[in-house]
Amino acid sequence: MNLFLKPQIRTLLAVCILSIAGRAAAENLIVYPNNEKPLFSIEVPENWKLSRAESDDQFFQVSGPAGVVMWFRAKVMTSEKEIEKAAEAARESGKEWLAESYADVVLEKAAIGERNGLPFAGVKGTGVYKRTSEAVNFTVAFIALPNGSLAQFWGIVPKKDATGERYFQKVLDSFKAK
Repeated sequence: MNLFLKPQIRTLLAVCILSIAGRAAAENLIVYPNNEKPLFSIEVPENWKLSRAESDDQFFQVSGPAGVVMWFRAKVMTSEKEIEKAAEAARESGKEWLAESYADVVLEKAAIGERNGLPFAGVKGTGVYKRTSEAVNFTVAFIALPNGSLAQFWGIVPKKDATGERYFQKVLDSFKAK
């Protein structure tokens, strides 16, 4: 066979490869809490692990092969007061969790604004995981969804993971409210 494929064959092969790649990406789509009552979705790399939530209002976790860990959930809220209470409860439990698990915690100033047109509040920080003495970056964020739900996100990226921050951001950028 001629080493130089005819343009039509090259085009056909490209279409086949792109359609396979498109199906592979769809297999990594995670819809929360489920396909019947979706609140949001994210996409994760194929080699990441998923730990599903035990109930519709609990966190699910995705983790990368080099230590990136991300937790997501959303709760339907019926009032601004309920949103404020949920955010305060998350801040308090988050402070406790950080104090129990991390040393040398440094938090940046909170970022408040919009993400993809949705109200957003988040904070980034650094710390050292007490069990392993590993330096990490972390992010905590809240996103108000159009249906009145409040999405909550926690993420940890080990500083030694050279590609972790890029994949972490790619997953965050894939977040879509339903």
